[in-house]
Amino acid sequence: MEKNKKILKVGIVVISLSLIFALSFSLIIKLKNPVFLKNYIDNAYFIDDDIYSDCELILHYITNINDDRYITDISFDEAPLGMDIITSDYGFGIATPDYYAGNSQQTYGRYKVKTIYVKIDLNKIENVSEDLELNNAKIFFDNGTNLDVDLGRIRFYEYDNTREYFGGTSSGSSSDGTGHIRYEVLKDITLLNVESTLLDTISDTIELKIGDKDYKEIKNREYKKSSSINIDYHRNYNNHIMSKYISYNISPKLIFQDENGNILTSRVRGIINNHHDFNFIKILKYLRARGEI
Repeated sequence: MEKNKKILKVGIVVISLSLIFALSFSLIIKLKNPVFLKNYIDNAYFIDDDIYSDCELILHYITNINDDRYITDISFDEAPLGMDIITSDYGFGIATPDYYAGNSQQTYGRYKVKTIYVKIDLNKIENVSEDLELNNAKIFFDNGTNLDVDLGRIRFYEYDNTREYFGGTSSGSSSDGTGHIRYEVLKDITLLNVESTLLDTISDTIELKIGDKDYKEIKNREYKKSSSINIDYHRNYNNHIMSKYISYNISPKLIFQDENGNILTSRVRGIINNHHDFNFIKILKYLRARGEI
């Protein structure tokens, strides 16, 4: 009888300690505010008045499991007059790019990862230029609260039509972040150099080569008609959790000279990552690295 009482007391103590630990752990890892993943996005726009010009992007954010608020609006400090921004929990139908596909929220332990789709309408802006960059956003929630967030670097560039110089484009990618893009060269050109502000920013995350050289080393490389420009890239996480949870859609700029001496540019499209391997432990590590817990 006495032995059973001791077992019962020990059991009660263990259960009590477990409850205290669980409660303490939940309080320690509780977020003060939602945490948005960083985004590094190049968006194309059209100058032609006859072409509707907008861009779409996706934002992932981590919040507490009991946070049932939803986003009703987003504004950017850097947004010019006339920029209209629309948000949605479920994308924008058939116009939404494939890499935006995904559920609006998933649960991982004590956290949710939520997804918000954003459409930016550029048609009412008088002068769109490549100097336009969005960084700092104000997020509005349905309960009347708002949050100031640094979303990363969202940039814009004028869509280029260089089909007379490049054709027969092929590309491929794999789940480990490696990919290749091949352009057939239709006329003799000299590739003067390759520029990418966003690649420079996250150079520790993505490595990109043109042929056998890093893109920064390309200088005055000649390509003859019927040859090809081969581009290879891969994600280089270096086991750093911050690099794993970055969203990007980057379009490096090829600057080239044709046989008549004209200096032209063409964007490389297709270097994209917006799928993330979330789990509770990785989210904890990420939030700790961000200084949020």
